Amino acid sequence: MDISFSNLGGVIREIREILGITQGELCNGICTQSHMSKIENGDVIPNAVTMYMISLRLGIDTSSIFNLTASHSIDFQINFFYNIRKLIRKKEYEKVLRMIKREEHNPAFNHDTHQQFLKWNKAICTYHISGKPKESIKMLQEALHLTLQHKKFHNNQEISILNSIGVIYFENKEYRNAVKVHEETLNNIKKSPFKKNLVKEQIRIYYNLAKAKTHMREFEVSVQTCEKGIHLCLDHEILYLLGELYYQVGYNYYLTTQVEECCAYFQKAIHIFNITEQQSYISYIEKLVKEVKEDSQPTHFDTE
Repeated sequence: MDISFSNLGGVIREIREILGITQGELCNGICTQSHMSKIENGDVIPNAVTMYMISLRLGIDTSSIFNLTASHSIDFQINFFYNIRKLIRKKEYEKVLRMIKREEHNPAFNHDTHQQFLKWNKAICTYHISGKPKESIKMLQEALHLTLQHKKFHNNQEISILNSIGVIYFENKEYRNAVKVHEETLNNIKKSPFKKNLVKEQIRIYYNLAKAKTHMREFEVSVQTCEKGIHLCLDHEILYLLGELYYQVGYNYYLTTQVEECCAYFQKAIHIFNITEQQSYISYIEKLVKEVKEDSQPTHFDTE
């Protein structure tokens, strides 16, 4: 075995585990799980077709995987990406921007998928720090086109970038643009041969689309959109955004003064938020439930 490929299987395994993909999910439709196990253990080197399919499933191009293997920089790169996303979720945008500016010219990140990741998160930080939605959306579109040429479907990272574009439109009350982006993204997911690995992304898009529809006062469409996300959660036995989806259905009923349906879905949301220990959501929903039971009419319009 060529020494430069001696750790190829280990790199594939590490990327898979960071992404939260099981070995069975990775090999589905590509090879047997036994063969994938041999690849990850370094007993065999995948052929070109298998390697290409693996890279598509992981959402990272083949050359990047080979370069990670050859350079032995997997730990640094994966940890860097993980920390960036963790800090984004914590809304530490200035810190993330400093980290990206420090590393964006690092040769370890010179591949398109790496540059796309950096530009994507840089755009998010720029938006939240400077409050310039048009500039940030332009950066996100540039990031998207780094890898989209000649592709028939999107990978996880590209879908996340599209979602970010939709979110910025939504937060700036451009609801029709947000809906357009989210609906196009859902169509891309449905066309993907790997949509089984895009369940969380699909749920997130349904939720964001439903919120936009609520703001457009298309309450029935919003409820139907939420139900699609709820069914995905239940079918795949995951809690991801399930509480938020139940809440959004209840809120549509709240705004249309359908008391019984509103309370039923709010209670479902409270149950999920109890499981996931999200007390702030519970307190807010309990306040709405109290309003409904006291026959108060909704006097505001807030989907947060």
